Amino acid sequence: MTERPLISVIVPIYQVEKYLEQCLDSILNQTYRQLEIILVDDGSPDRCGEICDRYASQDSRIKVIHQPNAGLSAARNAGMDIATGEYISFIDSDDYIDLHYYEKMEQGFQDYLEAPIITCLAYQNEEGYITPYTHKNTNQPEFHSTLTFCEDCILGKMSVVVWNKLFRSELMKDIRFRVGRIFEDSLFMHDLYPILKQYPGDVVVIPHYLYYYRIRQGSICHGKEPAIFGRLLSFLDIIIENKEQNPEFSHILEKKCLPSIIYINGQLELNKEWKRKYASTFRPLLKQISILQILTFQTSWIFKIVMLIIRIYPAAYPVLRKIKHLIKKMAPI
Repeated sequence: MTERPLISVIVPIYQVEKYLEQCLDSILNQTYRQLEIILVDDGSPDRCGEICDRYASQDSRIKVIHQPNAGLSAARNAGMDIATGEYISFIDSDDYIDLHYYEKMEQGFQDYLEAPIITCLAYQNEEGYITPYTHKNTNQPEFHSTLTFCEDCILGKMSVVVWNKLFRSELMKDIRFRVGRIFEDSLFMHDLYPILKQYPGDVVVIPHYLYYYRIRQGSICHGKEPAIFGRLLSFLDIIIENKEQNPEFSHILEKKCLPSIIYINGQLELNKEWKRKYASTFRPLLKQISILQILTFQTSWIFKIVMLIIRIYPAAYPVLRKIKHLIKKMAPI
């Protein structure tokens, strides 16, 4: 019987003592056994490092890296630097996976030999309440060209995260996560595109819910400051970088970012700290949007009117927000 390919599982770890054992148990108990499990203790001040060492003493598949705190990107990069598997997977250390996660993900590569990435559906776990994170009504796999996949990930049409995806390790030879950035997954998918487009096969989404994403208050993506602020800053970086190298891609992003720019400028009116921190970045972008751009944007006329109001007078946003909530309350049950 042919030995199945080795999968490198990279788990960046920081201050997740409460959830780490559930995460590691879900990986160690996989029905797919050919795993290289790389735990990167990113200078966690709690007992995470101790837990990693204890698990490593009980299972030879585990490798542990202890490093000074450098952030999520640096921790993932450290794992990538020593990974030897044919495929690479990233699991966030406060999440957990279905026991058949790697069995079904690796089978995706067997079924679709030219696919560069296999991705699955995910649940979200918010204080024990589990609901679909990715909503799909089909029982059939989905196929996305590499260009469409990267565009949709960056623009939020598809889940941009790396944790519900299995990558061919050859994709990662010359690419790493950008250190010191939030929403690094968006930038990573952008940086991956020049490599991905060389592959003839499509990215495949298998119709199985296999990943459990935990929502925690205080995490990077769910703090009080809206996540869209950091995400749009990442988009702007990508737009600037593509102005010369890939102008058509840059143009697509500029157009798609239009409602986000308007929305963010409205959000700034809700919080003085946000306004102090971001107004100098986002207000000039708002002024660059013409009335014609809004009128020709493909959306409903109601949304166009709302965008026009905020474009002309951002301070109206809190009032519009209250009206929206009032209308919801008046709606019949």
